Amino acid sequence: MENLLNNFIESFWQKFPFLLPEISITIGLNLLLLISLFEKKWQNKIWFASLLEGLYALILLVSMYLTYQMPQETFFPAFRQMILLSTLLVAIFFPKPAQIAQNKVLGEYYFLLLAASLGLMLMLKSQEWLSLLISLELSAVALYVLVVLSWQKNSLEGSLKYLLFGIMASAIMIYGISWLYGLQGRVLSFENIFWKISNSQLTYVAFILVLSGFLLKISAFPWHIWTPDAYQIAPTSVTAFLATAPKIASTAVLYKISLAYEPVLPVLPQVFFLIAVASILVGNLVAFWQKNLKRMLAYSSVANAGFLLIATNLYKSNDEKIFLFFLLVYVLANFLLFALAEHYETKHQIIEIQAFEGLGQKDTFLMIAMFVGFLTLAGLPPTAGFTAKMLLFSLLWEKYQSSQESFLLIWLVIGLLATFLALFYYLKIPFLAFFRPSKNFQRQKNLRLYLLVSLLLLLLLLLFFRPFLLFK
Repeated sequence: MENLLNNFIESFWQKFPFLLPEISITIGLNLLLLISLFEKKWQNKIWFASLLEGLYALILLVSMYLTYQMPQETFFPAFRQMILLSTLLVAIFFPKPAQIAQNKVLGEYYFLLLAASLGLMLMLKSQEWLSLLISLELSAVALYVLVVLSWQKNSLEGSLKYLLFGIMASAIMIYGISWLYGLQGRVLSFENIFWKISNSQLTYVAFILVLSGFLLKISAFPWHIWTPDAYQIAPTSVTAFLATAPKIASTAVLYKISLAYEPVLPVLPQVFFLIAVASILVGNLVAFWQKNLKRMLAYSSVANAGFLLIATNLYKSNDEKIFLFFLLVYVLANFLLFALAEHYETKHQIIEIQAFEGLGQKDTFLMIAMFVGFLTLAGLPPTAGFTAKMLLFSLLWEKYQSSQESFLLIWLVIGLLATFLALFYYLKIPFLAFFRPSKNFQRQKNLRLYLLVSLLLLLLLLLFFRPFLLFK
């Protein structure tokens, strides 16, 4: 017994350094909550403290990634870095969201934001189902509250829809895990799991049930029903976080569990194929008819969930940079567009697509920036989005040539067609802004926004020529 305890303590201290980013976030978010409760005079500094906390955790993670070989991980530290990057971008682009500051819940807002980030990062550290489920629910509960934190009158329906769909997906996922536990007959670890379960219909059913929780996070069809309402009613800063960080974590976890189960579930690529195709088609077709910018971006995220599933299915050890580059471009483009959406919504009460008529003549720089953001999501040159999709489609073609599996070719054709279809709604706002007569519009200068938008524009254009510039 003493030897067992000593081995446990020794193992714990060996792995302790690799949890320092998560530990620092845990300490930081609790300090933020205490500050918000007892020191009202420090309220204005909360966003800065949150920014420093996220930056410190990111530095810890990067330094460990460069110094040590992470146990049981390949490229997952990079996913954790992207989650922290998304959190930092929220703090930088949306330091004091108007709806949050008005309700005087800035401390609670950053507490929940860091809690959601902590849950997502712990998801990537999980090596068995129980810890994965707890981490998933930690992030989910924080996100449920963040969506409704603005306390607007019209936010009840959207937040309830997100809450109910999230609870339903979690319940289905837990039910699927219980099936896997019965089939596996041991602690639900991902390691060597294919030696413990059989290739049976029950295994297929259980795995589909488990997938529901992660497919809801990435807004894949048909788990996307909550997405447009939640995106529309949530503060834009929360919407930007919803559109990026949970997708990063869930995509990585989907890859991890599919890698563990594929030996006994050889049809997994076909399952992802069906969900990806449905997501791409539904997202693009419905987005075209939207009249609200945030709802259009919501359905755009549904379509992009399909591309993320394609990337998940194609990943191999020597293709990790392509996978990570695609995610990075997606994150940067979304933050650019949501930052501009927040500016026009709060400063000019413009959020309906038709209201952007003529703004290209009045607010030229920001509308050009929005145009570049849409070009990036559409995958057109000279933006990094073109390079990302070109690399993804090239990898898809190479895999088809080596395996001759017809569904890969169908994936490629549908992906190319979807890219063409997406132009009709991605270019709708730029067309209205630059080719329709201008209206009465008083441009408001915002130096911080101009600097941040310029930085993102520079990155999106530079990564077109040097796609792996930011990777080790």
